[in-house]
Amino acid sequence: MGLQCKMLSYSLIAILGINYFHDMKINSDYTECKSEDLDPFGKCEPVDCALKYFGRRNFFNSAYSKCETAVTCHDTEVYDYDINECRYSDNIF
Repeated sequence: MGLQCKMLSYSLIAILGINYFHDMKINSDYTECKSEDLDPFGKCEPVDCALKYFGRRNFFNSAYSKCETAVTCHDTEVYDYDINECRYSDNIF
């Protein structure tokens, strides 16, 4: 699916709500997913969180299949993208 189609899908989901698509099932590639942050038109793969939530939730938590807000680290910390946590820069390795 092209980027413009995905953006339209995410925008419609954000505006109309995921239940609208559950009822319509307008696409033959539609799959009912266990989370609203899994793409029903993309074989239940994780959505692009930043795109779907307009930058408010940038991290996909695979344990919960949900998009989450990325944490904000202090100057002495480094962001660990894999687990969405801040770590002190001397504890990286």
